[in-house]
Amino acid sequence: KLTCNVQAYFTANSTALTGNNYVHIVVLQDSIWGPQSNGKNYYPAMWDDSRPNNMRYCHNHMLREMPLGIDGENIGGNFKGNTYQKTFTYDIPLVISEEDVVLPHLSVLVFITEGRPTVLDEYKNNKERVIYVTQSELILTDE
Repeated sequence: KLTCNVQAYFTANSTALTGNNYVHIVVLQDSIWGPQSNGKNYYPAMWDDSRPNNMRYCHNHMLREMPLGIDGENIGGNFKGNTYQKTFTYDIPLVISEEDVVLPHLSVLVFITEGRPTVLDEYKNNKERVIYVTQSELILTDE
């Protein structure tokens, strides 16, 4: 189970045209073996000739899950001095796209967008589409 504590503090008023900012949580995984065009030539450190033909390149930071979906969650209170804080939980599957999930290979990326990414007019007309990004350490516990 992934427990993600998210906190955002507004140091200025939001400039989002709709006044809406959205938090997004992305689960990334390292060490996923698969194909890569010209991987041996351009990234030889990530290539292994001893592996099966279409599984010779080691991919890192591969997007595995978006627990809040593409649009994320509206965080509200987008004014200077406001703090958004929420804890999200997500059941990490054992397998994603026929690949075993290796917990120590996971990381969490959290970012905030101005507007919903799937609503083109709401998203594309904002000055700064992604306003903050942080990658968090994943702490494994026995719980």
